[in-house]
Amino acid sequence: MPVAKGKPPTPSIKKLKKQRHPKHDLEKNSYNVGDAKTHLSEILEHVEQTGVEIVLTRRGKPVARVVPDRIEGGARQLGFARGEIKLLPGWDEPITFEEFFE
Repeated sequence: MPVAKGKPPTPSIKKLKKQRHPKHDLEKNSYNVGDAKTHLSEILEHVEQTGVEIVLTRRGKPVARVVPDRIEGGARQLGFARGEIKLLPGWDEPITFEEFFE
């Protein structure tokens, strides 16, 4: 197959599928920022499915984290401790500095 001048030969799809770049390994939970741009959909899908955070690195140093959104039902509810906290009379009266540290 002749190759056009100035263009590298295009590898076959089978060869591309067999290649596995070490930075693309989601099991180690870190990704190079440059590669993360290319594989953002894959990263987000992995985080959604597993709930595991992915660390994005630049030149080997962590710069960001992709974390799962709150789990359903995990949001705080107002009034969840109602009736469990008792305030004593005078709880809001001012005290001196010395009284605070007694």
